[in-house]
Amino acid sequence: MNCIIIYSTFPSRELAERTARTLLEEQLVAGANMVQAESLFRWQGKIEQRAEWAVFFQAERNFYKRIESRIKQLHSDQTPQIVMWKMKDGYVPFLNWVIDQTSRPVLKRERRDKGKEFRKKKSELLKGRKKDGRQAEPAIFSEEQRFGQVWLWIIILGMDVFFFTLFFAQFLGPVRPQTSGPADWFGLILVSLLCLGITGLFVYLKLITRVTSQGLSIQFLPLHRKPAVISFSDISECSIRTYRPIMEYGGWGIKRGIGGLAYNVSGNQGLQLVLTDGRKILIGTQKPEQFINAMSSAGKIKRIQDGV
Repeated sequence: MNCIIIYSTFPSRELAERTARTLLEEQLVAGANMVQAESLFRWQGKIEQRAEWAVFFQAERNFYKRIESRIKQLHSDQTPQIVMWKMKDGYVPFLNWVIDQTSRPVLKRERRDKGKEFRKKKSELLKGRKKDGRQAEPAIFSEEQRFGQVWLWIIILGMDVFFFTLFFAQFLGPVRPQTSGPADWFGLILVSLLCLGITGLFVYLKLITRVTSQGLSIQFLPLHRKPAVISFSDISECSIRTYRPIMEYGGWGIKRGIGGLAYNVSGNQGLQLVLTDGRKILIGTQKPEQFINAMSSAGKIKRIQDGV
């Protein structure tokens, strides 16, 4: 079992009880046994004697350093006695109870606190406001990109012209071809509306990237309701590189390929990010130098040689 006993002594009952209650309230320990003791010890070349209160704390082993640090903060002695023993064996239900009362609540609380902190930073970044409510500095860099490939628009508009020509000939033309029934009409209307929807989607699709003093935000409208935010603390390095959209990522858009995740709409120039957890993200850009200069100056991020 991953349980320990921490032994510490205190010069008064009040301090011993206050320390035990603090650790219990913070869910760092599951229990504390207080025993009055008489102690003899050497201090600064003399033998000292005093009445003390000994406390035995039951806790989970991974939290020992936190408990030790907390006891030192609360203790009145310059060099408090703090000793830890590992529990090699014991009554299993009791040991499980120790784990349930300490590690699980603490980890749950930490995850909740980290989530709150992340949401707060994200909200500040998106709203562009500082903690005191004043308007923050404008974005150091921002870019809006749309699908501008000529061949793509030839295909999209060509489909529109083809199906709307059929639609006009079928329903509005002077000579209306014979059809096999309502199913043909419905199919033609459906395909025409689908083409119109695809055209409207590509007209509206745009990639928005924004660099502020707090981090980088990426939003692919209308696919993202809210921007994806990457804090500078989560980025280990960045570079500008030439990539092959089709070979590496299968095209443009929000893609996942051999080079990791990619956000792009056109071109073959991108900002390559390497996160602290090893993940790679590529963001297409038409302004490579401005983009990487903003990232390097705002986030103090390691910039590796471009093109690698």
